[in-house]
Amino acid sequence: MDRFNDLEVLIDSQYPIICIETHEESRAEEILTRISRHLGLPFFHWVATEGLTRSGEPQPVYNTKTAMEVLNFICTSSLEAVYLMKDLHRYLEDPLLVRKLRDLSQCFRQKRKSLVLTAPSFDIPPELMNEVVFFDLSLPSSAELKELVLRVVQGISSRRKITLTMDAATGRKLVECLKGLTLHEAERLLTRAIVHDGCLSVADLPLILDAKK
Repeated sequence: MDRFNDLEVLIDSQYPIICIETHEESRAEEILTRISRHLGLPFFHWVATEGLTRSGEPQPVYNTKTAMEVLNFICTSSLEAVYLMKDLHRYLEDPLLVRKLRDLSQCFRQKRKSLVLTAPSFDIPPELMNEVVFFDLSLPSSAELKELVLRVVQGISSRRKITLTMDAATGRKLVECLKGLTLHEAERLLTRAIVHDGCLSVADLPLILDAKK
């Protein structure tokens, strides 16, 4: 996946702050989890309602509920890691927080740390423009959509009996039909197509194409 590799290069090149404009928070988190694992780095994610949580850990890090608290933790921690913050864009009008991000950027240049922000859109303060790089999380690739189809089929079949009448060629056509959708949109269409009649077959392709219009 070229875009996967591009993001990995940005992280491994020690860009301090990476902004991903996307509605697909879950997909961004999944990709970052894979990249962190590949680079041998711990992965943390933060949301304002919970705090900072290390991947695989059940509880958030103590005293990391607010944006400033988590930035203080990241700055003082000796742990090299990838940090995803999903809600930070809402606090970028705070001059103290902007100052902290500038200080953090200088700290990150000396260590193998990356701060990744996700949001539908960003309004970056001028003071941070030289510290930020934007990454375009393009629509899912064929490989991601194929993986999604397998995951959806397995998930539904574990809960109810379904019939799968689809050869390899039809499977490729199904993936083509799903192109242009986000993973969430593709998952909803697939689930609806299967649950509707308990079957996934070539007859579902026109229905999926029609639902995309």
